Amino acid sequence: MLSLFSSKDPRALKIITELTKENELENEAVEKERKKKAEKEKMAIYNYVEQMPMFIDRPDNFFKSNLRYPKEALESKIEGGVIAKYVVNEDGSISDITIVRGLGSGCDEEATRLVKAMSGKWTPGKQNGVAVKVYMTSCILFTLE
Repeated sequence: MLSLFSSKDPRALKIITELTKENELENEAVEKERKKKAEKEKMAIYNYVEQMPMFIDRPDNFFKSNLRYPKEALESKIEGGVIAKYVVNEDGSISDITIVRGLGSGCDEEATRLVKAMSGKWTPGKQNGVAVKVYMTSCILFTLE
C-alpha cells in the first residue's frame, strides 16, 4: 500500500506516522500487560509448583528432635497431631502460619513455635525457574512415651 506513494508524499508520511504511533501504543499495552502479569505471579502463593520447597532435613526428624511437650498436655495425657499450614517464601523463610487442626493444651502454640523455627532452613520452591511462595502443610505429632 505504501509503495503507491512517494516517500516525499505528505499522505504517505502521514500514514507511516499513524501506523508507527499505533504500533508504539500496541507495544506499550503489551508491555504493560506483561508487567502486570509478572507482578501478579510474584504476589501469588502457589499450592504446587514445578520444584517444591525442600527442607534441609526431614521435617518429622526436625519436629521430633526439637519438640518440647507442653506441660498442660503432659498432665492431661493429650496425644495426637497438630496440622499447620504455612508459606515458604522466595528466600526460604516461613510466614502466614495457620493451625488447621489443633489439640489445645499448649500443643498448637508448640507446633507454631516449631514451624517458626524452620524459617530460613528451606530451599524455596520454583516455578519456571523463579523462586516463588508456596503453601506447605505439616503434621506435628505429639505422642507420650
